[in-house]
This record gives sequence, structure tokens and C-alpha cells, in this order.
Amino acid sequence: MKFTLALFAAASAELQSKPDTPNSFEDQRDTLREHITNTLDKWYSNCPSYGKWTVKLGDMVNKLDKAYNKCGQPYLEWSRKRRQADDVDEEEFDPRLSKNDKAKATNQIRSVVKRIKSRNLENCTRNRMYARAERIVAQMVEEDGNGLCSA
Repeated sequence: MKFTLALFAAASAELQSKPDTPNSFEDQRDTLREHITNTLDKWYSNCPSYGKWTVKLGDMVNKLDKAYNKCGQPYLEWSRKRRQADDVDEEEFDPRLSKNDKAKATNQIRSVVKRIKSRNLENCTRNRMYARAERIVAQMVEEDGNGLCSA
């Protein structure tokens, strides 16, 4: 019993002593850009609006960057503890972004933009990037649902 208690206390102390820092805006922006490219190329390349979405989403990421440089701030209020880097296989980008589920990957474009906006662009009063992401993702889902993206 004493050994189990000591082991639990040691493990608990180790978890509490290593808070993780959130990704910088630049890392989040680059991850979003890669995720958009991967999602569009993998599932939406046969859609008639593929080129339009590529341009619009690329412009949206560029505008996020411009807004961050103008009025953004680093995110410093984190409380979540991440898994250790040794426990996660290295991948091209954030391993929590889906590469295998089309619906999830598409919706994650919207959720990543929302997270960036709420964390880094809270002081930007007229930032409409989340609404833009929602509109484009809705168009992607609608066009795919109508069967226009068939091979």
C-alpha cells in the first residue's frame, strides 16, 4: 500500500511540474495552412470550386497573419498538460488533426481558425476570419454533399 501511494505521488508530482506551453501563433498558422492544403488535396481536388477554395482559404490564413501582426497577442493562459513528446509519433503537423476522416478534417479547419481567433486575436475588434472559415467550410460540405466532387 505504501509503495502504491508513493508511486502515485511521484507520478502526480511529475505531471504537475511540467506544464506545456501553447503553440506560438506562427506554429498554429503554419499547421492550419498545412491542414488546409492536405484536406483540399486529399478530398476536394475533384470539386469544381477547388481552386476558389484554395485561394480563399490561403487568403484567410494570410489575413490572420496580418491581423496578428497588427493587433494580436501571444496566448499565455494555458492550463492543459499535454502528453510527453516521447509518447507521440512525429508527424508532418499536429497529430490531433484528422488525416483519415473527411468530415472531421473539414470541420477542423473551422475549429482551428476559431481557436486562433480566440487565443491570439481577441484584441482585434473587426476580425471576421471565423465567419469566413465557417462560410467556406459550409460551401465545401454542401458541394460535396450534392455530389459535385465525384471523381
